[in-house]
Amino acid sequence: MIDLIRLNCVNLLPLQLTEALTDYEVLCKVLAKLNETIEQMNSLSVDVSKLQAAFDALKAYVENYFDNLDVQEEINNKLDDMYKAGLFKEIMCGFCPDWFGADITGTTDATDAFELAFTAAQSVGGFVFLNPESKYKLTQQVMCTTSLFGNGAQIITDNPVLETGAKYDESNEFQLYWKGVDNFVVNGLNITDVTFDQYLRPLYPAKVAFSKCNHFELTDYTFNSQSYAYSVPFDVYASCMFFNIERVNVYKINAAKGGSWIRACYPNGITQYGTVKNCNFTQMGGDESLAIWAQEGTVQNIVVEDCYFNSLYVANNYQRVLLLAGGTVGTSQAQKTDNITFKNCKLTCDYVPRTIVNMYPNAGTNGVVRFENFVFEVAGTDYHPTQTVGLLRGYQNKALYDHCVVNVTTDRRVVDNCDIINDCVFTGQGNVAVIASNRVVDSVFNDCLYYGTVCRDCQSIITVTKDVIQGQGKYYNCRWEFTGTGIKNFLMNSNGYLMYCHLNNLYLNSSTGAALDKVNAYYCFFDSCTASALITAPEITTRNTYNAGLVNPPTNN
Repeated sequence: MIDLIRLNCVNLLPLQLTEALTDYEVLCKVLAKLNETIEQMNSLSVDVSKLQAAFDALKAYVENYFDNLDVQEEINNKLDDMYKAGLFKEIMCGFCPDWFGADITGTTDATDAFELAFTAAQSVGGFVFLNPESKYKLTQQVMCTTSLFGNGAQIITDNPVLETGAKYDESNEFQLYWKGVDNFVVNGLNITDVTFDQYLRPLYPAKVAFSKCNHFELTDYTFNSQSYAYSVPFDVYASCMFFNIERVNVYKINAAKGGSWIRACYPNGITQYGTVKNCNFTQMGGDESLAIWAQEGTVQNIVVEDCYFNSLYVANNYQRVLLLAGGTVGTSQAQKTDNITFKNCKLTCDYVPRTIVNMYPNAGTNGVVRFENFVFEVAGTDYHPTQTVGLLRGYQNKALYDHCVVNVTTDRRVVDNCDIINDCVFTGQGNVAVIASNRVVDSVFNDCLYYGTVCRDCQSIITVTKDVIQGQGKYYNCRWEFTGTGIKNFLMNSNGYLMYCHLNNLYLNSSTGAALDKVNAYYCFFDSCTASALITAPEITTRNTYNAGLVNPPTNN
């Protein structure tokens, strides 16, 4: 505290009369300013004293804090507060089965550790991840409740067999099973199936399965089978919507049964709005590489795009590559399979299977299935030469083929009961390959025959020696080039007709054979065709040109 200045000043007159202050006046003002400054200094000294006291208290608290602090209790309390406030739903937490006692060498079963990891992740809205350096063995079903990130870690499945007489249901059919879970991701799985039993069906044949799930993804999944048992890489089992399956690689299923499935297994259930993209199915040998069918409900609006079905081979007498069906035997609840599209895919097969596309209902109905820019390459031994159904088998004219390439060596029909063939190329490698369609437009056929209700702007090069007897058809601006001499009957139609068509070098190797039986031909050109090949066609001599010359106009309709 500084005391105020208290002085007395003697009043002296100035030496001359001016406007300047006297010494007394100046001194009084200085004294007043000094006293004002002193008062301010005294006021600040009080504040400084309080600040010093607060500093001393803080110093003492800090010096003594860590001596009395329980760090674990503080962390636990904070975590409890965050959990009660729901903050963990925004701060995602991952849990690894390794933390719950999983055998990371893949020697003993890790099912319990997987279950505990999913339970912990679900409690905080988190996810499960696998250590890429670990190896896991699963022999039981795991109920999955959140996203799973495999990170390429190997999962080995070695399953016991189903008891004699037992049937599959949801308790024993799926290995990693998501049921009633929405908005999740399954990424980076690497599953190897080593179950070895060629005769008995194993438990949990479907390795990754989904039921009543919406808005989910299965991506970057690799399945490698070293097994001869029933095996299903993935199964969209029932009532799933808005899902994406992408970059899935399936290798070598030796099983006599099995394949990847998209289906509807609940009565009146609907599986829809799904995509399968950039997937590879290599050396498949099961029932089918990919099956899409309404087992007990409806499957619709599914797109399969940029997929490769590679080096397929025979595993049993019932093999079919793609199954598209309205239902299964014994299921009266099946409704339909509809609006299924395959785009930009390729299929290669090292043998001729029973069917490549098997589209039929055992129950229910089929809707439209489209094949766009699909390449079919099929060669090798035909294990089913006596089959009467086509390799690309439609149902009730519901299959559509657009801008496809089909190269097949077979003595059987290639496309059966489809609706539209548009701008496609078919090659039959010297054997009969009949194309049956409701409408064939702007397509090319090498060593193939075709027929349908309407055929327009098509070409065919025929080298076969087998009879072709067909139903009613209408052919516009079509062309046949014949190089074989063993055909006995050709285009045996009933009340069909040709218009603006060209037949070259048709020769029938039979004195009783006939072509164009009961067929009217309008404005057609017959080049180097034998007379016996044409004698049964009504009015054919008055409306067409032979060998050369202009087309004669018709004399009547």
